[in-house]
Amino acid sequence: MQRLLAFLFAVGVTSATVFSAEPPPPVVMLKLDDLSRITPRWQRVVDFLQAEGLKANFGIINGPLEKEDPKFNAWVKDLAAKGTIEFWHHGYDAKYPHDATHKGEFEGSGYDLQRKALTRGQELAKLRFGQPYTAFGPHYSGTDADTFQALEEVPEIKVVFFYAPKPPAKTSKIIIERRMELEKPIFHPNPAFVKERYEAVGKTRDYIAIQGHADQWDDPRFADFQEAVRFLKSKGCRFVTVSEWMAERKTQ
Repeated sequence: MQRLLAFLFAVGVTSATVFSAEPPPPVVMLKLDDLSRITPRWQRVVDFLQAEGLKANFGIINGPLEKEDPKFNAWVKDLAAKGTIEFWHHGYDAKYPHDATHKGEFEGSGYDLQRKALTRGQELAKLRFGQPYTAFGPHYSGTDADTFQALEEVPEIKVVFFYAPKPPAKTSKIIIERRMELEKPIFHPNPAFVKERYEAVGKTRDYIAIQGHADQWDDPRFADFQEAVRFLKSKGCRFVTVSEWMAERKTQ
């Protein structure tokens, strides 16, 4: 340590500079859920992000991919090729739970059904888009122990968004923590809440992952989304894809 300080002083860096420097702004992973078709609301989000020079991550519900949709497939492949949007596995079935024991597709449904949903989603991504997903996050529900067991059967998936319980000691997956919210309440982007939580929690973190539902945003909600995103951008936050974050995390 003494040698390091001596070197820093020699090049004109003082101890005050070393120990009082603010941490760099966190990177932002914008996680937008429930994509299954192109709609005007999804398209305007893409147009806005491109105009702002920002990247994002869109979660695809995979069941609808069973039916061929050349326009949607081309749209996804084009955005993925540009490197501006990364698409991730948002489950197979968009149905909501029907009873207290089956809380959702990946919570209480059992290992076999979960493994089938995960692997079929990967097969459809390869079939329609030419590549599998790197990240996973469940539609509607949380996850359970069966989810982690099933995920180990899907080596292409490296990352799990948010919902996982404490992972088993031997899991190979990286858990992205839910440190802030974009929508408060759900479906309502809340720029005032984003600003408050950024100052209280977010600015000291190395990353922020925030969730939204683009197809639920009417014009006022979309304007609130824009305000929240522009605020984070004004703070120097860099918006990244999951794969980009993983690559940077590995080098660090």
